[in-house]
Amino acid sequence: MEEKDISRFFENLEERLLGLGKDFLPHLQGKKAAILEIAGQDSIAAALCASESHDDLELFIPTVAYTGTEFGSPRVLEEKIYLLEEKLRGRAQVLPLVVMGSPAWWSAINGRYLSLLTRLFGNPFVCVGCHMYLHAVRIPLAKELDIDTVISGERESHSGMIKINQSPPALDAYSKLLWEFGINLLLPLRKKKDDAEISSLVGEWKEIQRQRSCVLSGNYRDLDGICSINGSGEALNAYLKEYLLPVTFKIVEGLLREGNSDYMKVTEDTLRKIMEARDER
Repeated sequence: MEEKDISRFFENLEERLLGLGKDFLPHLQGKKAAILEIAGQDSIAAALCASESHDDLELFIPTVAYTGTEFGSPRVLEEKIYLLEEKLRGRAQVLPLVVMGSPAWWSAINGRYLSLLTRLFGNPFVCVGCHMYLHAVRIPLAKELDIDTVISGERESHSGMIKINQSPPALDAYSKLLWEFGINLLLPLRKKKDDAEISSLVGEWKEIQRQRSCVLSGNYRDLDGICSINGSGEALNAYLKEYLLPVTFKIVEGLLREGNSDYMKVTEDTLRKIMEARDER
């Protein structure tokens, strides 16, 4: 994919989810492949770690998903792919980058009903919903290519720093969603807590200050930078079970079955069922 094409996708943020794998089918004949979620340093480390522990993996398809909330140059993402190709040379082939996303989907489940989600669950859990979306948007590509493995760099602790969107209940929910569609969400770094261990895998990471960021990053932290939301409490578990898993499953199911999904209607219907079950108006 040319650099100008990558930039165009990020500039337009168009609906780009289905029919993205046709050019890859000839490469997959008889080969074991996995889809890579590319974001930051951890995603590259996860790919390298997975390659070491799963020596049957011969092909990796790097993917980047946009939400509509990021800022920063997409050029850095391309540099990460070059780094990965270099480190995997002789062990596995890295195919061209696939860019995908649906800001309308993200907005429906994470943005439109912030106040109602806060009322129902005590917090809108935006970052958790965002990460669920980021995993789920890879499902159509995986099904199109008949690939049963998606590799992500999520981990529970970052040298002691906790991220609500990478808490154990959240990670379990992401894995559960993909498993419902016959896909294994491989999290090779999940229990790796030491940042130095990640650095030992990827080497010097010069791009850290230029990585793409989110305008909502850290919204769950207090003034001292500490996670102010219980990442294992009843509120998060209720949000995952009652809202996020059902709404995401229905959206993906619609995309796979019908080729489209009414994101806002699915979200509204899910929220109405929750309110009816709680006898709320």
